[in-house]
Amino acid sequence: MRRFFPLLTLLSIPPSFAAEAMWPDLSEPPGMGGGSKDAAVVVAIEDYNSVFDIPGAKANGLDWYSYLTDGRGIAASRVQLVTDNDATREGISDAIELARSAVKPGGTLWFVFIGHGAPASDGQDGLLVGWDTQQTASSVYARGLQQGEVLEQLSGGSQSQTVAIIDACFSGQSSGETALVSGLQPMVPSYSLSSSVSTVVLSAGTSKQFAGPLPGLSRPAFSYLALGALWGWADADNSGTVSTGEVHEYTHGALAALPIGRKQTPAISGDDGVVLSRGRSDGPSLSAIRRALEGPSAPTSTIGQTSVNLGESADFARLAAEAAAANEAAAEAERLRQEAEKRRQEAEAALLVERQRREAAL
Repeated sequence: MRRFFPLLTLLSIPPSFAAEAMWPDLSEPPGMGGGSKDAAVVVAIEDYNSVFDIPGAKANGLDWYSYLTDGRGIAASRVQLVTDNDATREGISDAIELARSAVKPGGTLWFVFIGHGAPASDGQDGLLVGWDTQQTASSVYARGLQQGEVLEQLSGGSQSQTVAIIDACFSGQSSGETALVSGLQPMVPSYSLSSSVSTVVLSAGTSKQFAGPLPGLSRPAFSYLALGALWGWADADNSGTVSTGEVHEYTHGALAALPIGRKQTPAISGDDGVVLSRGRSDGPSLSAIRRALEGPSAPTSTIGQTSVNLGESADFARLAAEAAAANEAAAEAERLRQEAEKRRQEAEAALLVERQRREAAL
C-alpha cells in the first residue's frame, strides 16, 4: 500500500519564547565603578542535593558576580562566588568571613543569596537553606543559616554599610503550595527582620509568599530584577543614581505588573536612601512582555507547506529562507520516496515474471 508523509514545518513563535527574547542579557554590565573598597559574597544554589532545584539560580549568580567585578570594579580576590555543592552552611560562613576580612574602611560589603529559604524552628527568623539539606525539617534547621546569624557575621567588618540581597522565601514553599519539606514550623505573621542602621536588606517577598521565576524566563525573578535595577532600570528620577529605595520600588512594581501567577511582594529593611549604583540604562518594556505572554497569537501565513508566524518582531527574510529550505527539503524527500516506490514496484514485477516463468516450466 502506498504511503505518503508530507513534511510540514511550523515556524511560529510561542508566546513564552517571544517574552524570553525581551529579557535583556545581564552578563556584560556597564562599567560604573565605585567598588574599589568593597567586598562581596554571592551564593547561588541551583542544583540542590536533595530538595527541589532552582532553575537559573547559577546564571543569576554569575551575572551578579560580573556586575560586582566588571561593573563596580571590585577586585575578584575580594568577591567570593559560592555555588551548588560548595554552598553548605560551612561554605557560606567561610565565604562571609573572607569577604568581611577583605572589605576596606568606607566600602560596602555585599551579600547576595539566591536559593531556598525556610522558617527557623521557632518561627522567629528565616533560614537560608544550604546545598546539602535533606528532605526533613530537622535537616533544614541543622544545615541552614539564620538570617540574623548571617547579618551578625557580616557586621564584623570595617565597611561603612552592608547590603544584602536575599532571593529566597521563608514560607517553606518550593513552588506554589508545594512544601519544601514537611513538618516545618510556620513563620510568625508579625516577623520582621531587624538590621542595624548601616545594613540594608532587600528580600524577594514576605514570610508567607513564594519567591518564583520571571514569566517567560527560567530565572529567579527578584535577583534578576534587582540586578537590572542597579544597571539603571530603577532610576525613576533620572538622577543618574539608584538608591536602595528605588531598587525596592522597581522590583515591587515589576512583579506587580507582570503575570507571574502568584503574589510576591519584595520587602526592604533599613535605609531606603542609600545610593547603590551610578549610571543610566533602559530596562525592558514590561508592558510589551505582558502583551507577549497574554496577547493573542500573531497571525500566520503559509508558504508552500510551511506556516510562518507574522508577529511584529518576526525576521521575515530569515523566516522566508527557512520556509524555502523546508519546502525544498520536502520536495527532495518526496522525489526520493517516489524513486524508492518505483524500484519496489519494479522488483515486485520482476519477481512475478520469474515466478510465472518457473510455473510454466513445470
